[in-house]
Amino acid sequence: MAIVDFFESGLKKQVKGHVSNLVKLSLIDGLTSDEIELLENIASRLGLTSEELEEIKKAPEDYAINPPVVLEDKYKRLYHLVQMMLVDGFVDDSEIAIVEKYGIGIGVPADKLNLTISHMIGFAAKDMSVDEAVEMILN
Repeated sequence: MAIVDFFESGLKKQVKGHVSNLVKLSLIDGLTSDEIELLENIASRLGLTSEELEEIKKAPEDYAINPPVVLEDKYKRLYHLVQMMLVDGFVDDSEIAIVEKYGIGIGVPADKLNLTISHMIGFAAKDMSVDEAVEMILN
């Protein structure tokens, strides 16, 4: 095994950190089958294996937030968080607080955060894809 195999890329660390945030959010009110399905879909689209997702689910606190640099990617992460918050049909105040906290943590501009989350809740209710929602936010 080459030494490079011992180190994960920065992008892989970002993805794992993001998915761990989704797991933490989903655990607030108990992991539902809808949340598991959404987690699996997002993790797969972001290039994680099912084994990597299972590792993250076992110990989500082991993964740090590694915010993306590109604004579009920050909004994609925020949209995933909003989707996770809404997928079980019940929104708890603590879930909103966590989404706001993670939004700041991944670098979404604080002065735009609440309005952006409100818009994203509407987009998620319309079942918009992440790309469509982010395009609407950026334009």
